[in-house]
Amino acid sequence: MKFHIPALISVSIALLTVVLPGISLAQVSIHPAGDPPHVSAILDLTSTSKGLLVPRMSTGDRDIIASPATGLLIFNTTSNKFNMY
Repeated sequence: MKFHIPALISVSIALLTVVLPGISLAQVSIHPAGDPPHVSAILDLTSTSKGLLVPRMSTGDRDIIASPATGLLIFNTTSNKFNMY
């Protein structure tokens, strides 16, 4: 099977210009109007009628989380309070 090298290079460059920008944008925006996320946010939510529901678990479930990340947020159903590491 013969390949035309210049054509392969052109196709590869075209694919990279389409794929790489999507990979480098690690932000999510959930806006009814489709607005982009704030530049300082990885997740930007907007709603006038709904809230954010964080993971809910008991104290026992929370205590078995191995190496929780700093800033991890859960709602503790045992104490009915938010817990953050």
